Amino acid sequence: MLHQIAFRKLGRDSAHRQSMFRNMVTQLVKHERILTTLPKAKELRPVAEKMITKAKKNTDASRKEIFAYINDRDAAHKMTTELAERFKDRHGGYTRIVKAGLRDNDTAPLAFIEYLGHPKELGPRIRKSPKTYDETTTLQELGLSPNYASHKGAITQLAQDAKAKARAIRAAAAPAAPKLKPKKEQKQQQLPSTAQKTSKPTAPAT
Repeated sequence: MLHQIAFRKLGRDSAHRQSMFRNMVTQLVKHERILTTLPKAKELRPVAEKMITKAKKNTDASRKEIFAYINDRDAAHKMTTELAERFKDRHGGYTRIVKAGLRDNDTAPLAFIEYLGHPKELGPRIRKSPKTYDETTTLQELGLSPNYASHKGAITQLAQDAKAKARAIRAAAAPAAPKLKPKKEQKQQQLPSTAQKTSKPTAPAT
């Protein structure tokens, strides 16, 4: 049984990790969207959503916890007023994570994390796509939101179409391979018939 793997350590000790989450939550509340690595975004999501849950309680104890955790007083005030009012009728699921490709220098997976209801939120995929497209098709033509930076399904489909086109070109340029006979026919041609095997030479008559 595996133990002590409840969450990602992110290459930091507990004090450093908690300090990093406090700074990230503060920036997320101020800007409502931040760009970070995908593992950090996944670990930040429960922390950011618990802050919303505490803000919705609207008690003295919950407000003290929020002001003690968030480093900026303006951001803490925004959490207890604007964000708590925005999500008062929503039961969980206050954030969205959107993959944003790979980082240039070390190819680390990046992702946006944002609170729902952001004025320029990336938004879900629009359920509409053309029947045919190629590498020059824009995201708007694919039926994606204009603010949606990239979409995994659309990019994967474009890559698959490009590979299929390349295979078709190689198949058309390659010479036709000679047709081989089935193995059974080859064996029958190589082996003598049963009549030849069983026939014995007869002795000459005296």
